[in-house]
Amino acid sequence: MLNGINNLFLHLFFLQHYADKYAFNGPAWSISVEMFLYITFSILIFLNKKLFLFIPIFYIIFFLLFLTNTYGAGYSNQAFFSGLYSFFIGCIFCFIYLKDKNFFKSKFYNFTYYVMILLFLAEMFGYKLLFKLNYSFLYSIFFGLLIYFSCFLNKDFLIYKILFNNFFIFLGKISYSIYLSHVFIFFMFNNFLRFVLKRQDVVNLDGKVSLELNVFEANLFTLFVYILTIFFSSLTYKYIENKFYKKK
Repeated sequence: MLNGINNLFLHLFFLQHYADKYAFNGPAWSISVEMFLYITFSILIFLNKKLFLFIPIFYIIFFLLFLTNTYGAGYSNQAFFSGLYSFFIGCIFCFIYLKDKNFFKSKFYNFTYYVMILLFLAEMFGYKLLFKLNYSFLYSIFFGLLIYFSCFLNKDFLIYKILFNNFFIFLGKISYSIYLSHVFIFFMFNNFLRFVLKRQDVVNLDGKVSLELNVFEANLFTLFVYILTIFFSSLTYKYIENKFYKKK
């Protein structure tokens, strides 16, 4: 059973990525993987800080040679292998940044960053060439580069003003709450339309059941739920998540 006792047990102990199917809160599988990654990170720091950089580099090379077929996996050990690859890429870029925070200063860098982010958006939402060529594992490296380069953006540069405005910064703060709650909000509002407003269901060609909405209604539904999710997540961030942060 998808939401049975087994899945409840796995969620209680952050082992839900070992389930054979996504349960009531599908995105929670990644939280399970992240817990394993944090534990792995702590062990590396505890054992030998001098080997900290060597081990991620070694693992990334090993992954690229033998484990690229596990990239993007959401279940079992393969989800951990894939997650560790992306996590270690982030660790390496963080290490490089901490070593030299003034590496990029020129206007040419800002232009290069602008080109890179356009290519990234085109790849993610348009062509998906890397995915078609079975090189999707390069997404993590590309995304890591964008985050790393963003640390050196000129504050007067247009892309900096767009990405680092107050609203996007606020979304970044509550992003964890958004991630955990958005499925719940969609589920509740979907059932509100189905059982309270008596909207009809329709079976798609792939056998999935969805609400019978026209294009305008579907877009309005999505927009409203996004706004509701942001509002709900801001409350959970303020009254739940933020309570556990260490104050200095």
